[in-house]
Amino acid sequence: MRSRTLLVLALLVAAAGMAHTQTPPRPTPPPEPAPQLIPPTTVPQGPRTAPELPLSERSLDQLLDRLEALRAQKAELEKQEQDVVKEIRRKAEKQSDRLQRLGVAPNEQFVPPAPATTSYAPAILPTPAGVIPAVQSLPPGAGPVVQPLAPGVPPLPTR
Repeated sequence: MRSRTLLVLALLVAAAGMAHTQTPPRPTPPPEPAPQLIPPTTVPQGPRTAPELPLSERSLDQLLDRLEALRAQKAELEKQEQDVVKEIRRKAEKQSDRLQRLGVAPNEQFVPPAPATTSYAPAILPTPAGVIPAVQSLPPGAGPVVQPLAPGVPPLPTR
């Protein structure tokens, strides 16, 4: 019986120790209010600048400052353009190399044929003084034809 009492006593001490080591439950915090879905009424803006004056009302220093700013922007845009063109060429060359390695010929650029024309430049031949030749359009394969405008003057021989 004594062992039984000791066993019950040990169980009670163990149960009391476990109850003592447990932390009490924390009180639950109050629920947070739901976020408002209304957009803000003010829009954040960048740094404020003075309103632009017409060019005619600006001072010389203001115009020179504006010119410097515009040239700096232009230089930056040109640099960006060069970078983009350089990258396009690099990627196009890389793709072309890959196509060649795979044995695929890149599309040849289509060059439209030149339109067929039948216009001929007028022939200018030496004429006797005072004679103005009449220029005629020449059909294909025909030589130049010169007719004098002055009556009684024979036409020059053609070569």
